[in-house]
Amino acid sequence: MQLSATALLFGAISLASGVMGQDKPPANFGVKFTNGIEVLNTGVNGGLSAVPGSSYTRTRWAWGTIPRTCYNQAVEGYCNPYDMEIYDVKYSDCGTPVTICRCNNAPMTINQLSDAIGKLPVKGRQWALYFSHFTGNSCSAWAAGVNIAILGNCQQSAVFHELTHVLDSYALNTNGQAYSRQGEWAQIVLKGSCVATYYARGSGWPESYAEAGVMTAYHVNVRSIWDLDVGCMADQMGKNIEQLGGILKRQSGATCNRLWAKDPAVCMGPAARDAGNCPGLRRDVAAPSASAGGIMVEVPPVLAPEEQKIAEEEKVEAAKVAGYLVNKNGTVTWPEAEAKRSTGAPKGFMA
Repeated sequence: MQLSATALLFGAISLASGVMGQDKPPANFGVKFTNGIEVLNTGVNGGLSAVPGSSYTRTRWAWGTIPRTCYNQAVEGYCNPYDMEIYDVKYSDCGTPVTICRCNNAPMTINQLSDAIGKLPVKGRQWALYFSHFTGNSCSAWAAGVNIAILGNCQQSAVFHELTHVLDSYALNTNGQAYSRQGEWAQIVLKGSCVATYYARGSGWPESYAEAGVMTAYHVNVRSIWDLDVGCMADQMGKNIEQLGGILKRQSGATCNRLWAKDPAVCMGPAARDAGNCPGLRRDVAAPSASAGGIMVEVPPVLAPEEQKIAEEEKVEAAKVAGYLVNKNGTVTWPEAEAKRSTGAPKGFMA
């Protein structure tokens, strides 16, 4: 079955909500955007693609070290760690840079990634920690905890979608438990008669929330979503706008006021260590739970076992959609990877 690009996005897979035994919207619900949420990327006022982005400066890390989160993703089979490019992107609205980890065979350039992430309003962007980018035959993505990974060539709606998953779990005072899986959201959705997309209808409650988050971003930055005749999902849009409208709206003069403490860096592998490119390694930004210049820096939460299980399942599905082969142990292989990637890839090495 042919699906839209955003229908190929996988955020957190839902748990049973306890609402009438349903773990997703009813199959008989209507769909507002039959061609996918991507229709909001263009059109009137340029769509989400034309949302202004924050200016930035960028620094590339010297080859040899990599944030631990990005290393762990790479050795799952997404990229040879030696082929990872690490960038600190300092946006004009926040003194602490965003770290982007990009595999050198990924389709989006670092300029495209920096621009797309810069379009995320700082009050939303500050809730995500690492952004990673790997190759893929089509757009797929996930948000695991506070980290976002993009596979393949994705549009702006995909980046807003994944950020909404992070906000769902961490920006609404739910202690890492997604608001959208706690029953109230399902009850609100069921007051209407439609959801945003086929993906929102066929997946769990968090996906309907994330697709509504894209619509909220459109509403507060492009034009009123009510102009698009969304009365069939008025209750869910009202709630989503109430919760996320202020976070997802670009506002002049807004700056970051909280961040996650970054990982210690690790060595890419023996070749980097032997070349002398991992001396003393490196640690990033402020210490956990420190307050620097009025910005609170918090320790990223450890996912509860059930949340971790959900994240792993979601990553597997996303990898399949992007064209990876999924191995029995949960690692992945990109077709023709052995011919295209560097030799001597470290397997589980961490200095």
